[in-house]
Amino acid sequence: MKRLFSIVWLWLGIFLPLFAGEMECKTDFRDIPIYSLAKTNHTVELTENYEIIYSEEVTVTVLHAEGLAHAHIVIPYDDLTTITHFSATIRNPVTGKVVQKLKLKDLHDRSWIANFSIFEDNRLKYFTVHSGAFPLEVSYQFSTKTHGNFNIPSWRPAPHAHQKVMEAKLTVSYPEAIGIRYLPINLLSTPAQRDSLAKTLLIWQENSMQPYAPDLGEEQKPILRLAPLKFSMEGFASTMEDWQGLGKWINLLNRDKEELPQEAKLVVANLSSGLERDEEKIKVLYRYLQDNYRYVSIQLGIGGWMPMAARDVYRLKYGDCKALTMLMKALLQEAGIASHYSLIKAGQNEKDINTDFPSNQFNHVILQVPMADTLWLECTSRTLPAGFLGQFTMDRTALVINEQGGYLTPTPDYKSSKFNQIQSKSAIRLLEYGAAELTQKIEWKGFGAVPFIQIKTQKDQAETQKALYNHLATRGGLYMDSYELEVSATEIPTAHLSHQSHLERFYQSTAKRIMITPYLRRLTQSDIPNGHLWLEETLEIKTTGGLEAEALNPINLQEDHFDYNKQIHFENDTLTIYRTIKLHFVEDASESAISQTLERLHKLDQQPLLLKKIN
Repeated sequence: MKRLFSIVWLWLGIFLPLFAGEMECKTDFRDIPIYSLAKTNHTVELTENYEIIYSEEVTVTVLHAEGLAHAHIVIPYDDLTTITHFSATIRNPVTGKVVQKLKLKDLHDRSWIANFSIFEDNRLKYFTVHSGAFPLEVSYQFSTKTHGNFNIPSWRPAPHAHQKVMEAKLTVSYPEAIGIRYLPINLLSTPAQRDSLAKTLLIWQENSMQPYAPDLGEEQKPILRLAPLKFSMEGFASTMEDWQGLGKWINLLNRDKEELPQEAKLVVANLSSGLERDEEKIKVLYRYLQDNYRYVSIQLGIGGWMPMAARDVYRLKYGDCKALTMLMKALLQEAGIASHYSLIKAGQNEKDINTDFPSNQFNHVILQVPMADTLWLECTSRTLPAGFLGQFTMDRTALVINEQGGYLTPTPDYKSSKFNQIQSKSAIRLLEYGAAELTQKIEWKGFGAVPFIQIKTQKDQAETQKALYNHLATRGGLYMDSYELEVSATEIPTAHLSHQSHLERFYQSTAKRIMITPYLRRLTQSDIPNGHLWLEETLEIKTTGGLEAEALNPINLQEDHFDYNKQIHFENDTLTIYRTIKLHFVEDASESAISQTLERLHKLDQQPLLLKKIN
């Protein structure tokens, strides 16, 4: 027993200083605490039957409570992916005592997409590690088999901030007949190549990877992206060495999906009757789709890529992005208008695809209508006008599917204030004790109008009024007495709001002066999704009389990111403020630069105006 204690104390004397030292590790001239240490070994094996045998061996030593999430176990699976092996051990690395052993039945199970998808088979086996004592070592191993090699998992050797990776290894094996392609990003190692039993092995290894901070951008993190040369899923095979090959595969999945039932053909004939221009027919048929079909998410095996047939969507009155796009394509085809099913990576905060690495990088489908001015249709939206994509898919690279396969082309970037305008006129009458009456008219054009179209078409009166309060500046304790909201889903969406409201705290009054902080709209980053904005705002403030203005200084600034002009006049007991802002951020403007500019504009807007009492 004495010898055992000696060994334990020797272990503590050697290794605990190492843990403490790691906690002081420095990277990029900053102190970045280390919450865990990791050693990982990943293998990806491609078989001649287009299967993927994937395995992970992971050991995480948690040094701090903040590092517990680094040891959580997550294993995705679905109808095409089976978990073939799992085991895990949690132990105290100081004493060597095993705290817990886990088998597959001990893991929790839930939907991967959860609340988002109605029909889906993507699920997770997971285990959340809890502990109040550190260090703690979590070791686990698992293997999966996937039927179809369309999606090969990417390798992230350093998956967590505040984690030091002692060693990370990836081995990829594949038959030459299938082949593989890879794209290293921010990796230090190059692959070692070996040949073994008619297969080629590629091995990457990264050692002593220093921790990074949570604010490190995704584009700066190390990752290895993998994709096959030849691939197949449920019998549908193609190549992925170029985008055309991927497009040909989509064509296989879409074959014979455009046929409409006779009833639907009659609907198209009736809706397009008397319309001569294709643009008119597109608008009418798009509105029909929006009014009669609802979006649901479907993520079932190859159903995550193969759309429902148009006749089934017509009958069921619902579908996912693929299905609704296929129905819209069929409706246009029946009206004699050609269109192209198009893959895209959607999401307001998503990065665009890497065009130099043909692979599955898409998560959404939209429709392209080739015309003199190419038209794009977002078929899952019930509010966007025909031809206006909005933030979800603007300024992205789409893979347009045609008879030859497919080609890449950009969607509109809307980089103009034409697509983002706000015009506001306010009449304010001062009341006693700092209160005021407000009559205001606001017009939004472009991006700013989209939320109001959604409010108008999807919310009841109580929800609408609540949403309007959230959109209006409420610094003065605004209470809305009445309002009227009108929207127009034309080529550029437009919304008009008129309201009469009461402001409880609009100005401050002393024995000698009245101080007014103008009721001007505060801009946020959500107001400028395309980096451009034209704002024109007029306030006419009717005072109680017996006042004269002090230091009403105009402001006129022209700088890199904005033009700002504010004029102030006081005449006939009326204070008039006229303000214009034109924002024009360059494409690569950082969030920090945008935030700083908006904060500066806000300070310019908040300069108080003084009116001296002369009676």
